[in-house]
Amino acid sequence: MFYAMSDIHGHLDALEDALKRIPDLEATLTGDPETNRLIFLGDYVDQGSHSREVLQRIFDLQTTYPDNVVVIKGNHDEWFIEFLTTRDLLATTTYIPETLLSFLDGADREAVKTELSSRDPETALQVIRDQIHADYAQLVRWLKNLPTYWKTPTQVFVHAGIDEDAQEYWEQGTSEDIMLNKFPATTGPFLIDIIAGHIGTYALAGDQNFHDIYFDGSSHYFIDGTVEVSGRIPVLTYDPTTGRYGSI
Repeated sequence: MFYAMSDIHGHLDALEDALKRIPDLEATLTGDPETNRLIFLGDYVDQGSHSREVLQRIFDLQTTYPDNVVVIKGNHDEWFIEFLTTRDLLATTTYIPETLLSFLDGADREAVKTELSSRDPETALQVIRDQIHADYAQLVRWLKNLPTYWKTPTQVFVHAGIDEDAQEYWEQGTSEDIMLNKFPATTGPFLIDIIAGHIGTYALAGDQNFHDIYFDGSSHYFIDGTVEVSGRIPVLTYDPTTGRYGSI
C-alpha cells in the first residue's frame, strides 16, 4: 500500500498521529517498494513550533528506509533553504520565526527571541543561520537536495502541481517554480493521476470545515488538510494492485 501526506508545517504531534493511523506501517517501510511506499509531499516547516523535529523525524525515516520512503520538497522548505543560503537575511524572512527558533534550545532560544524583536534583527538571524549550519549540516544538505516530484507509470506526486498544458511532455515542460508554487489548482482529466498538497482542500471543496482528501472526480487528488486549523493531517491511501484510492 502507498500512503501519502503533505503540509505538516511543524506540527509534530499531528505527524505522529498520522503515522499511527497507518495500520501496516512496518510493512510499508520494509516491504517490496513496488507496492509499499510512504510518501511526503513537502512543506515540513513553518506555522507549527516543531519544524526541526518534523524535519528530523522524516529524515530519520528516509535514512533508515531509503527504498520505501519518498520525500519531496515544498515551497516553504525552499524558502527555508533560501534563508540559509542567501546574503540578504531580511529579504528571506517570509516565514514564521518559530521555524528558526525550533533549531535552538534553552537560553539560546530566549536570547535570540529578544534580539528578533529588537531594532537589529539581522544580528539574531545571522546567529540562527550560523548555528543551524554548524549543528544540522547533514539535515540541511538533505533538505536542499530533495526532489520536486516522484512518479509512477500512472501517477505523479508533487507539492503544488505540474504544467498540464504540456501534456505528455509535462516533465520537460514543468518548471521547479510551478511544482513548488502552482496556484490556482488545476482540475479535470489528465494523462495520469496528480497527487498534490499546497492548497487547503477546504478551498477546493468550497467548505471552510472540510479538511480531508479532495478528489475532483477525474485525475486530481489534493491532500493538504490545513493542519494549523484542523489539527489533523489526512493520509491518502493507494493500493497499487487494485488502483484504488482512499483515506485514513
